[in-house]
This record gives sequence, C-alpha cells and structure tokens, in this order.
Amino acid sequence: MTEIRLEHVSYAYDDEKILEDINLQVTSGEVVSILGPSGVGKTTLFNLIAGILEVQSGRIILDGEENPKGSVSYMLQKDLLLEHKTVLGNIILPLLIQKVDKAEAIAKADEILATFQLTAVRDK
Repeated sequence: MTEIRLEHVSYAYDDEKILEDINLQVTSGEVVSILGPSGVGKTTLFNLIAGILEVQSGRIILDGEENPKGSVSYMLQKDLLLEHKTVLGNIILPLLIQKVDKAEAIAKADEILATFQLTAVRDK
C-alpha cells in the first residue's frame, strides 16, 4: 500500500517561515486536496515531497523510506522554471533527482548550454 507521510515538517526561505510543523498522511486510493491562497506554501510543500527542496526539519516518508528523492513527481500548474534556482540549477535538477552524480550533471548541463550558446546565463 502506497503511503506518503509527513511528520513535523517545517520549511523557511531565509528567515520567513513558510511551513511549520506539518503532519499529513495519505494512503493509496485516498484523494487529498491542498487548498489555500497564493503564497501560503502549497508549492513549497509539493517541492519538499518531490525532493526538489531539502527538508529542513521533520521527516517525509514514502512507503517506509525517509526523504526518497526521485520517487514522487508532479506537474506544475504553470510551465515555469524554479525561480529560486539558477539556469544551471534548473537544468541539472532532473538529473540530480535521478541520482546522477552532481559533477556529471553539471558537465552535461554545460554541454547543453554551450550547444545553445547560453553559457553566459549559466549562473543567472
């Protein structure tokens, strides 16, 4: 039975707390809706569950495995890049989620950037 469990998960950007002491359990076949106005942490929550962001406090457990990167994915509402990451960070993210070595991911990204003559914006 698939299960996603969050235990006392908290997250902050700089000094601004976005999520504080979140507890949630979702089992296979259960339908859950996360609702709230813009800016309350819904996307941050999904980014934590998907492993895009690292858990700062608490635990995320998927089928008994704590903080499993690359096990959960979701489609963003809008086709956007992750604004808190650089161009390089956005390019290497899928590779890191698939557990490709970071140095290898960066080398592949640099090849792609060079191919499209985008090396100048690599760190923006």
